[in-house]
Amino acid sequence: GAGSLAGSNANVALSSAEPKVDRQRLQRLHRLLENANHPIVVCGGGALSRDIGKALASFIESRNIPVVTSLAAKGIVSDRHHLCLGAITKYSDLLVKPGLVKHVFSPVDLVLLVGYDLAEDFQPAQWRQGVDKVVCRLDEFANNAPELVTLDLDVFGAPIEQSLAFLNSLPVARKKELAIDIGQIRKWIAEACQETGSRFNPAAIVQVVRRH
Repeated sequence: GAGSLAGSNANVALSSAEPKVDRQRLQRLHRLLENANHPIVVCGGGALSRDIGKALASFIESRNIPVVTSLAAKGIVSDRHHLCLGAITKYSDLLVKPGLVKHVFSPVDLVLLVGYDLAEDFQPAQWRQGVDKVVCRLDEFANNAPELVTLDLDVFGAPIEQSLAFLNSLPVARKKELAIDIGQIRKWIAEACQETGSRFNPAAIVQVVRRH
């Protein structure tokens, strides 16, 4: 009858309602970011699939935080963006320059994983190099491998773009000073691409992946 129809419509409305952001955890993440000296954002493929490019760009620009991506998330922020280091993976040391990953992550004291999945081509051993780090995660769903990806803070439950919008609404006390020379890293990548018999040709890349 009419009552059951009204009830079903209410259920539809409730099920289609957007989840609310976890304000308490996001405010804690904001405080951790404010206290960090040299944070970095690591974007995984889950971020690319959620179309958060504009919100992410606003986030890193407001705080002056560099961003790297997995191969799956490459392009979520333009490689020409002044804070983007492009795709950094477990193969970067072999394809670009020995010690590149350590060079990027050694001074980092906070890693923010956005849309990251453990199955990607970038593993915890890479970002753990150098100084002790606070590791945080921002995603729509909870960390499904806590024994492998150890986190100090996991923020989930709402679409990433909504969580970023909330973070972007909070006041930032100071922008970060970059500890990474992004221009130098881009120069190394360009030089590797221009080498005769470049290590970036498909056959060479396949060989590296098979060995590792």
